[in-house]
Amino acid sequence: MPDLWTLVFCDPEPLSPGAARRDRVLYWLLAFLKPGFRHVFAMRPTGPGDGWLIANWHSGRLDLIEALDAVDVGPRRFADYGAFVAAMAAAGMATTITVAAGEGRTWRVRGPATCVTAVKHLLAIAAPSAQTPWGLYRHLTAKAAGEDAP
Repeated sequence: MPDLWTLVFCDPEPLSPGAARRDRVLYWLLAFLKPGFRHVFAMRPTGPGDGWLIANWHSGRLDLIEALDAVDVGPRRFADYGAFVAAMAAAGMATTITVAAGEGRTWRVRGPATCVTAVKHLLAIAAPSAQTPWGLYRHLTAKAAGEDAP
């Protein structure tokens, strides 16, 4: 059975007022990326009805979260993290695709530590031209359609 991951392409959450200067600079740089494709993270079910494993790279760390409970966002309550992401996608706030991870049998230089390189490493794919979330999305959708990936 292939290792299937759902990739979530979105914009990052707004910074808190007391964010570090480094984070404010990085957030400003994201303004040059395609809206809706400024961040990417991966998630997959932990088992039938058990919850979700979420791999989310930020500027300073990699979060690995097992989301087992309902999700409360403002006044809304979602049954689980998957329902929350589906609602984000339905509202146009995220784009999702499901991708099978590769074998990853070779060592590769991945480049700078970004959300894109973390996802490429997680999926064990080589996509040297995909340096942004939008580039990764185009690469994966072209590959799925049987076209030459950019």
